[in-house]
Amino acid sequence: MTRRTSTFRTAVVWIAPVLALTLVSACGSTRSAEDAPRTPEAREKALGDRLALRDPRTGNERGLAFLELTLVNPTGDRVTGRCAPEWYDAQGALVSAAADWQTIDLKPSQERRMRFAPMPAAAKSWRLRFGT
Repeated sequence: MTRRTSTFRTAVVWIAPVLALTLVSACGSTRSAEDAPRTPEAREKALGDRLALRDPRTGNERGLAFLELTLVNPTGDRVTGRCAPEWYDAQGALVSAAADWQTIDLKPSQERRMRFAPMPAAAKSWRLRFGT
């Protein structure tokens, strides 16, 4: 065995495990399609769980009722999707299904003020729905 062959084998012995470890750790840090929620309800919950809701208020401007709120991304990842309110009357019956969908595209720690209008006249409460 020559010195050149010995050096090559030594390099392979050191580089191969480091390369394998790097590949394994890179694969472990990415989310696979198998980890993603499969049902619409599970996807909605997963998106909603990644966002925080702040300062919701209803108001009236020029005779038009509205809902205004701030969505916050407290995660270290970008969060994308869409959201819209469902409107309910005083008895909790659905007045209007989610229709005015707005896009969400928030970088880590970013927030966005959103306004949904018009709010149906019979609506007394709301629930924010999420989609992808």
